[in-house]
Amino acid sequence: MTPAGASDEAPALFSFSSLSAYEKYRQLFGRDPEFIEADRTRAVMFAVHQPPPSVRALLPVPVSSYMPHAPYAADVSESEASDTSSTGRPPATDAITRIVLRPVASPLPLGFFALGMGSTVLATLQLGWVPAEQSEVLLLLILIFVVPLQLVAGVFAFLARDAGAGTALLLLGASWAGTSVTSLDSPVGAPVAAHAVFLLALVPFVLALAGAALKSKPLFAVLLTLTAVRFCMTGLYEAGAGQAWQSTAGWTGLVIGAFALYGGLALLVEDGEQRTVLPLFRRGAARRSIEGDLREQLTAAQQEAGVRHQL
Repeated sequence: MTPAGASDEAPALFSFSSLSAYEKYRQLFGRDPEFIEADRTRAVMFAVHQPPPSVRALLPVPVSSYMPHAPYAADVSESEASDTSSTGRPPATDAITRIVLRPVASPLPLGFFALGMGSTVLATLQLGWVPAEQSEVLLLLILIFVVPLQLVAGVFAFLARDAGAGTALLLLGASWAGTSVTSLDSPVGAPVAAHAVFLLALVPFVLALAGAALKSKPLFAVLLTLTAVRFCMTGLYEAGAGQAWQSTAGWTGLVIGAFALYGGLALLVEDGEQRTVLPLFRRGAARRSIEGDLREQLTAAQQEAGVRHQL
């Protein structure tokens, strides 16, 4: 047991009389029946966390491709490992490489709730329910409450291997921060042309993210589409198209808030039950991520960013 937790490393557990004896031992990896049985027992009884780089470079992947109590690893098959070691040549790269994944909690409920809160708070200002003189207070609340939560959710979405969700959450969080800070220095209740340029330029990027999410997460795609529509309406108001656009954007913000509340709740229940309870309309890879087995989750791990050679 190392200070960092359980690992494959066992210093001075045994020694060899000579280098040739050690090489003979290495050639038996994945072939000797006693070794295979011992390795299978080890895989079941111990959770092997982050293997040290030295071990990861030297030792072939364990024969068992699924370790119930360990972090998920993309392993090669038993036949592949034994074929590479039986030739007498050094094992192939894919026979000695292990991809270690660290489970994280889903950040999507946090991202949905933060987006819903921000949209609702801003809608009250656009609809005139909060006096314009108090707009500075609401903008500061968005900066302090909404923006950090969106940014945290976006970072953890990337750590959870969901580039689309991470990009969307970080983009929206940064847009909340930018418009809130610049609004603090702008005339109260007056359109700002610079905001119009920014918001209208942001619309096609948010729609692109919505289009990418539509194939697997249509609920998220609808939320992003509504957000893009609201950005467009607010941008038209800031461009001087009339007060009606701001009011329409405010009502759209309330719809986004209700939609985000349902989505966040459905995602929280799904994460707690480990199955879909409230409809989320997942499709394709997003549905397999909930209903599929471990091997389906890891089939394309070697093509993911951080594993492949280039982004």
